[in-house]
Amino acid sequence: WEASPDDRARLDCIFRFVHTVKGNCGFFEFPRLEALSHAAEDALADVRAGRRTTDAALVSAVLAVIDRIGDMIQAIEQTGK
Repeated sequence: WEASPDDRARLDCIFRFVHTVKGNCGFFEFPRLEALSHAAEDALADVRAGRRTTDAALVSAVLAVIDRIGDMIQAIEQTGK
């Protein structure tokens, strides 16, 4: 996405990922991870709906959120919380 911010298929894939994470976090009661993924989902939904344009700052923020989601999932796997 960083290399091609207008790639709708890639945007949709990233959106589905954070949407799935958000939904699972709600189900498994991981509120911090849910809030983080929800914020990314909202920003991506705005891009998908044409309410926001993709720029370097947004791409960097979303990729940072995805990295943080990975870190948090790893911590959950290690500690169970």
